[in-house]
Amino acid sequence: MDLAKKLKRLREDANLSQKDLAERIGITAQSYNNYEKRDYKPSPEMLVKLAIALKTTPNDLLDFGKESISDIEYAEKYHTGMIFNEDYVNYEIPENGDFKSYKILKEDFMKIIKDAREETENIIQLQSDVTRPALFESFCDAYVRSHLNQFEEDD
Repeated sequence: MDLAKKLKRLREDANLSQKDLAERIGITAQSYNNYEKRDYKPSPEMLVKLAIALKTTPNDLLDFGKESISDIEYAEKYHTGMIFNEDYVNYEIPENGDFKSYKILKEDFMKIIKDAREETENIIQLQSDVTRPALFESFCDAYVRSHLNQFEEDD
């Protein structure tokens, strides 16, 4: 979500008018309106004031560390050990120096992706030197390993 839309949504969620929010951050309503209309972008200092007034963080306002792509696109981008088919996912995990492949129903795998993506993004926000693909892959592997009895081994 772009900054203008996010500002508007958060302001409305907080039941604030543009004028109310502008007063809280020390600018005119017209100046604030320019942010929501995308005429101007707030300075870093103003971004901090907006974040405080809207009870969020500057990173969340700017969606740093978050990608606006679907979970499947995220998985395909950051994990090489899976192949999506019509109804299932072929998923490979390392085991004893080799790889084992499992067939996982797509609907079951979507939960794994969602959980692994969330865990990955939480860690990335705390520790920026971690690589997203390696972290995402580890979380996916861990979720799959913890549910191996539910998945069919693909020979």
